[in-house]
Amino acid sequence: LSIDWMLSQPKVCLKDVEKLLGHCTFMGLIARPSLSCSSSIYVFVAQHRDKVGPFALWASVREELITFKGLIPMLEADLTFGVNPTVMSVDASEWGLGAVQQTFDSELVSETIRYDDRWRFVRPHEVDVLRHAEALEVDQPSPDSESHVHAHRFDHGDVCPDE
Repeated sequence: LSIDWMLSQPKVCLKDVEKLLGHCTFMGLIARPSLSCSSSIYVFVAQHRDKVGPFALWASVREELITFKGLIPMLEADLTFGVNPTVMSVDASEWGLGAVQQTFDSELVSETIRYDDRWRFVRPHEVDVLRHAEALEVDQPSPDSESHVHAHRFDHGDVCPDE
């Protein structure tokens, strides 16, 4: 829907383009070849970063958004292909990016990736969120276990070494 909205606008704010590009990139991470259809969007953002908008989208940006929208239903990956016990997560905010990683038992990781999270989108009015959340709880590793956590804070492109 966000792509449709953006395509329907004669002019858009750069911040909206950046947000949509971030969402598309996040979705595309599950099937990385899908990310190859957004080069003009990145160029558009880079060339308009220091200018005052709103801006009309280039034809190439519109084509890439339409292409990505067509790819969305086909984005999938075989998460059982191989299990890496190191699990990572990232999230962004207005001030930067945060990344964490922790090593878990391979069996726990295998069991977790078999869980299909798409149940939330079938009948949201019938979902007992608390019951599902409790079913997913796992024991936290003890402080003396071999599991470890690396937390990083990235401020607008600055890379922090492991601490």
